[in-house]
Amino acid sequence: MSGRLRAMPLLDLLRAQDVAGFNAARGRHAAPDLFAADLSGLALRGVDLSGANLEKADLSGADLQTAVLVQANLSDADLTAVDLSGALVLRARLGGAFLGEARLDGADFTRADLTSCDFTGARGQGVLFGQARLKEADLCGAELPDADLTGAHLARARLTGARLPRCKAREAVFTRALLDGVQAEGADLASARLAGASLREAALAGAILRDADLTGADLTGADLTGADLTRADLQGTCLSGACLRDAVLKGVNLDGTSLEGADLEGAVQGPRETPPEVAEPVGTTRFDDVRACACEDLLGLLWENPRPTGGSPSLKVAVCSLGGAWDGLAPTLPDPAEAAVARALLPADIGFVALLFVERPGGLACRITSLSPLGDLGESRTVPFDYAPAVQPVFLPEPQGFLVAGLSRRGPTFFLHRFNGTSFELVTQQRIPTARGFVGRTQPVILCKGGVVIPVTPEGLGRPVTAPEGFPGRDATACHVEGGVFLAWTLPASKGLNLCWSNEGRALETRHILPDRTVGSVDAVGLEGRVLVAYSREGDGPLEPMGLWVCWMPGGEPFRVAAETGEDLDRVAIVTGASSPLVVALSLGEGVVAAEIGETSGRVRCRFDTGG
Repeated sequence: MSGRLRAMPLLDLLRAQDVAGFNAARGRHAAPDLFAADLSGLALRGVDLSGANLEKADLSGADLQTAVLVQANLSDADLTAVDLSGALVLRARLGGAFLGEARLDGADFTRADLTSCDFTGARGQGVLFGQARLKEADLCGAELPDADLTGAHLARARLTGARLPRCKAREAVFTRALLDGVQAEGADLASARLAGASLREAALAGAILRDADLTGADLTGADLTGADLTRADLQGTCLSGACLRDAVLKGVNLDGTSLEGADLEGAVQGPRETPPEVAEPVGTTRFDDVRACACEDLLGLLWENPRPTGGSPSLKVAVCSLGGAWDGLAPTLPDPAEAAVARALLPADIGFVALLFVERPGGLACRITSLSPLGDLGESRTVPFDYAPAVQPVFLPEPQGFLVAGLSRRGPTFFLHRFNGTSFELVTQQRIPTARGFVGRTQPVILCKGGVVIPVTPEGLGRPVTAPEGFPGRDATACHVEGGVFLAWTLPASKGLNLCWSNEGRALETRHILPDRTVGSVDAVGLEGRVLVAYSREGDGPLEPMGLWVCWMPGGEPFRVAAETGEDLDRVAIVTGASSPLVVALSLGEGVVAAEIGETSGRVRCRFDTGG
């Protein structure tokens, strides 16, 4: 019986508002598929929707008080005016969801992914957002007194006019966030990162800003009466017209700070202090946004890792030999994840190089750090770069360096640069007004409006070919084939995997496989006239884990790899550079598994475990 058929009676129970019946019927391990379900206005207090797929569901006006939504998928869901008071939403995915006017008293969003969520006008006392991802979220006008934002990530978030009195936001990240007129009296922002943020007319009376990073922030007209700014970094900060009466400014770095018209009556100043060195405790490793790279018999990883004490995630790297065991060594790169516009790990003559594109006062720069075969960090240098990419660029390794393929906002314009060992040389550039971004990391293809894709080669751009209707869908990849490109993608509202060969001057060849299975993620690489496709898909039984499958095309039969791990595997990536291609996947337990791929079978060659 398919997952869809299993979900129908459950959906009927929800529509009948029979919460007790639904909780009993769903079973301890089942994860209901309620994609795009209409549950608007229903009384579902106490419902257990943990792990459920509610992507694009309509829950507007629903009563979800004390509901359990742990690890649920609510991406792009409509939660307008929903009541989530007391709900458990830990580690749930709500990217792009709308929660305007939602009621959130005591809701727990700890470590949830709330990227680009709209909380306009939401309200709630004591909401928990600890270590949650709120990048580019909209909290304008939200009323969230006593909220806990410890270690949350709100880079480029919009909080204009939000009410956050007494909020706890230690080590939270507000880099380049918009906080004009925010009311955060008595807030605890110790060690928070507010670099480049706009806090014009912000109400921060009595706030704790000890050790906070306010470099380049705009606090024009802000009320900082009685605020504690001990050891805060105010380099380049604008405090024109701000009220700093009775504020504590001991050990503050005021280099380049604008204080024109500021009220400093009663402010306590003192010599600049050096903060004590405090060893950060070692926490459990968590792999997120993993980049993998192979060099002969070594596999390297670069990933985001949350800090045990909160704050911006660090960027870590590690190396493991194929057939060996990871020693747990994972050094931290010099820049936090929030500072990196783009990142990559590439093979080098000996070991690997980690590339971080970071914003500097003089413009964008690439920090290049060597990584030894033993996993030790080596020399690091910073090289200026010409432009700020509009989308994530693609990095192509070469025997003596690497190429950077990117799109700038103006035009947009395609750029291809080669790193010659000391600087970036322009290989080619071309204006592409319809360009939207890249698909495929190993053999990139530019995705354009109007159903056109263009392969990118080390020499520049190939010939444009046609993409089929529906591409790129929910998850997509692309690679080069003779005379054109190969495309693979999934659609948001349907199961299965779509495949297409698009060649210049020939009709599109498309296939739809696995029509009764949900496909999680997909990758493809062209190798010696064939295409290797890797994908994750749901199991055949209700309790069977998400499996990792590969297929050589054309003509090959799909086969499963890494089944012996017994784990749910997703976020698939094909890695070349070793003697045989590898498929790297992230397990549900947030470890990383790498399998070597043969003609009709595969075997696990190494893994990186979280350690707890």
